Amino acid sequence: QAWGFDTFPQQQMDGLFRFERAEIEELMEELDFPRHWITPSGSPFTGEEAMLWYLRRLSYPSKLSNLTNEGFSAQIGALSELYSMVGSWTFENHSRRLLQTGLGKWAHRVPEYAQAVENYTGFAMDCFGFVDGTSRPIARPGYFQRAFYSGHKRNHCLQFLSVTAPDGMILYTA
Repeated sequence: QAWGFDTFPQQQMDGLFRFERAEIEELMEELDFPRHWITPSGSPFTGEEAMLWYLRRLSYPSKLSNLTNEGFSAQIGALSELYSMVGSWTFENHSRRLLQTGLGKWAHRVPEYAQAVENYTGFAMDCFGFVDGTSRPIARPGYFQRAFYSGHKRNHCLQFLSVTAPDGMILYTA
C-alpha cells in the first residue's frame, strides 16, 4: 500500500517532517525530484514516498523498525535502500548548493530569525541562532584515544559545534 501526502493528517505534517505539505511539494519541484524510484532490490516507490521517508528519517533519529509503525508499510530493507538512494541522489545533484560554506547562504534570513527569538523571549536581543556543542559517545578507539577522550563526560566521543536557527535549521557546523 502506497503512502503519501494524504496518508498523514495536515496537522501532523510539520511535526513528522519539519515541513508542511506545500513546502514539501515546493521542495520537490525546486530539486526536480524524480517521480519514481526503484531500489536495487526492485522495490518501487513514488516520489512522494521517497521524499516523505527521507524527511522523516532526517527530522528525528530513530530506528527503522520504529518508523514502520508510523504508516511506512514497506519492508525495512527496502526503506533502508530508499533512504540511501535519496541521500546519494541529493548529494550527486545538489552538493554545490548544500556545501556552501559559512553563514552567507542564511544571511537573508537573519532578521527573521532574530525576530523569532525576540517574539519568543519578549526581549530585544541581537540573537539569531543558538550554539550547540554536542558530544556523541563512541566506542573506545584503538588509536588516538586521548584525542577522543572527554574528561567532562568521562568517555570517548566525537564533539560537534554548530549554530542552530530558531526553526531548527543547522546554519553552521564545525
